Amino acid sequence: EANRQRKQQVFLQTLKSGETAPWNRSRLMFVGQGRAGKTATVRSLLGHPFSIKTESTVGAHISESTVFSSIWKETDLPRNFSHRLAARLMLNGEKESPPKAKSQ
Repeated sequence: EANRQRKQQVFLQTLKSGETAPWNRSRLMFVGQGRAGKTATVRSLLGHPFSIKTESTVGAHISESTVFSSIWKETDLPRNFSHRLAARLMLNGEKESPPKAKSQ
């Protein structure tokens, strides 16, 4: 309990100090039901206008963005990036096949 309180105290002191540190990279994944607004949210973060005509995303859409002072900019991924990622996921899935049921 004392250790927990000490950690909370350090955390609160750090917040009050106003010090900052660079946040070099993170990953963000939007998951949810179809037509829930995941693509619209990403488009909004990138500064694109809302469009009622946006098609539903089939499968997954992968993009990379940089953020400077709360401004998101989409960066170009290498050509065929999503195809290479999908192939890697498929290969990993084959290596990790589910265990076979034991016959009784």
